[in-house]
Amino acid sequence: NPVPAYGGAECSVNDLTESMSCKVQECPANRIIGLSLHSTSGNVTLIGLEMTFVMSVEQIGENPTFTWDFGGGFKFNVVDPALSLDVYSSYRYEVSHTFIQEGSYDVTISGINQHGNTSATVTIDVLEGNCPGNVTFTMIDGGTLVHPSSFLARLPIHVSGTALFSCEHSSVEYTWQLYELTSIHPYPSASNLVDTNDTDVLKYNNDLHIGVMALDYGIYVITLEAVAKHSGSPVGSLYKQGYIKVKPLPLVAIIKGGTSRSVNSMDTVFIDASLSYDPDDDVLHEDVMKFEWSCSKYEGNCELPGLSNCTEEALNGSCILWSSDTSIQLTDANFTVSNSALIENDPYLFTLTVRKANRDPVSFTQMIVVVSAEKPNVHLLCLQNCNYKVTPNSKLSMAAHCTNCQRQSDLNFDWSIISVDCEFTMDWASMSFTGQFGQAVSFRPRVFQKGCSFILHVNGVKKSGAGVDSGFASFLFRTNTPPIAPYRSCIVSPSIGVTLFDEFDIYCDNFEDEDVPLTYEFYYVKVEDSTGSLLAYTDKPELLGVQLGPGDSESNYTVEIHIDVTDYLQATTTEVVSLQVYPSHMQSFVYPETADSTNELVETLTNLTVTTHNQESKLDNLLHSGDTQAASQLVFTVSAILNMESHENTTNTNVTYNETMAMLEQRSLIRDSIVTSLANTSVDVDDITVLKQKAGAMHSITVESTELAPSTK
Repeated sequence: NPVPAYGGAECSVNDLTESMSCKVQECPANRIIGLSLHSTSGNVTLIGLEMTFVMSVEQIGENPTFTWDFGGGFKFNVVDPALSLDVYSSYRYEVSHTFIQEGSYDVTISGINQHGNTSATVTIDVLEGNCPGNVTFTMIDGGTLVHPSSFLARLPIHVSGTALFSCEHSSVEYTWQLYELTSIHPYPSASNLVDTNDTDVLKYNNDLHIGVMALDYGIYVITLEAVAKHSGSPVGSLYKQGYIKVKPLPLVAIIKGGTSRSVNSMDTVFIDASLSYDPDDDVLHEDVMKFEWSCSKYEGNCELPGLSNCTEEALNGSCILWSSDTSIQLTDANFTVSNSALIENDPYLFTLTVRKANRDPVSFTQMIVVVSAEKPNVHLLCLQNCNYKVTPNSKLSMAAHCTNCQRQSDLNFDWSIISVDCEFTMDWASMSFTGQFGQAVSFRPRVFQKGCSFILHVNGVKKSGAGVDSGFASFLFRTNTPPIAPYRSCIVSPSIGVTLFDEFDIYCDNFEDEDVPLTYEFYYVKVEDSTGSLLAYTDKPELLGVQLGPGDSESNYTVEIHIDVTDYLQATTTEVVSLQVYPSHMQSFVYPETADSTNELVETLTNLTVTTHNQESKLDNLLHSGDTQAASQLVFTVSAILNMESHENTTNTNVTYNETMAMLEQRSLIRDSIVTSLANTSVDVDDITVLKQKAGAMHSITVESTELAPSTK
């Protein structure tokens, strides 16, 4: 009797031909089971709009072949090593496709093996979008493959996209994608799509936020698709991409003691680079930094190692016996040279090069001069602002330290400083906090020119003896240069406007600096007030839709927008743009086709700032929603109007006493309400920008203190 079995056969014999036929019964584990297909963006799309399709199977089966068919003759097979998984494994695969013609398409994924076949289909309706528009980026709008926008991995990256459609639509959906470009994948594709988790990269509507150290160093493409919809159906789509370069901070190579120093002949020479570090080091992913050393004898009559009239003669091992492998592990970041290996009064150059995977090497050279035995060994210690670039806007402080003295007070110190490549004369009385004869020295901010090299030198002289026993140390540094705009800087549009009627847009572009990212501070400054009010602190080179207060009649209603552009190392460039902002009662002067709004001014200001039982003011709404920047801008504008009205009413002889008192009462009501609103909202003490904006707003509204109620004061 025939016995059926999975993988076996049920056989029967034909009595006439004496032949046997067998029917093989297949095992279910060999078949493809549970194939499904869906589109991640619905079943309706537009011409030119990329779609993503996802196929999945519950059981992959034995040696399957999967084929995509997008209609119109476009087919391809899936090539994936994962298809050789265990037959019981599940499987998922996604692919992107863009339709280029209008119509209805059946998208099919087919699976086949020697045990059977199966398929899944979705129908996609492709429409011809007829809604033109434009999409722009902040921060990366000018980034190209050749000149990508640069960002430090150590700082967050924030990009916003704005899509403007010219047709009627009820909503806009934004889709961000991030691709890493490599030599293998030089273009955006599913193969180099960055798979990030929500804690690293946040995609919220038209905002993309990339966290600190979320991306490896390299070139990336950021893409944004904006789809306009009306009644749930797409009516238009826009696409834009920008290129960014995520780069590290430079490695920092440091040899303790300074750029050059003396060592007396009785002491061994201790070379210590343990202070070298990687600013991008993550405590969770710490790679070993390698140290490479070289030693050469310094020859030539010059003041600074590395200048064109200096020569270096290799010692071929007589300076120190190097191993064939000069890469020293992190634990060998320091070493000792016997004093007998060095000749007295000859200068030696010890060069350190630090390396790390995927990073540019950085070097530091220290010159050692062996002096007679009785002389002190002097080191330089960094106290403040002694990075690989010195910030000229901040003070620089260093200290001298004698390593072979019983007491530091045994020495007299004498400091000097010169510039290598710029005109510079040091006046210790006016340019330093300390003078030149102390153990420590501190220079005032803005003493050193930007982009110049300097040598700071200190002599330590023993107080006992004839004053000939002295040691020295020096420090070579270069000052940072601020951002520059070679083409154009900043503009404000419109350049002539009316307060509360016009919204002003401030644009800054083309600022360049190698120490990115750049930050922007926007200040509103009246001609007679040089301090100004902080409108915004942002990483975006623009500030849009800003309300500005009027200028004064004495200055022809001229105000200034000051823009401080600052690089990562705190070097700042200030741009000033002048414009005219007229008061509301001169609206018809600027726009003859409109009427002045003087009669509505007080009512408008009251509605903006005074909350009633029936309606929350715009100011309170902004503060409660956390938009301190917009709230502060509103207070600055209202304050400027009130302060101008106060000044003009004081000097206006055509206004009756009762009218004056009525206007004073209304201004006091508005001021008191603003002070109360500002005082009743908490300040995040971790955000100095919020604190500065609220403090500036409080100052602007209370500057006319005679118009404040006693309780408000």
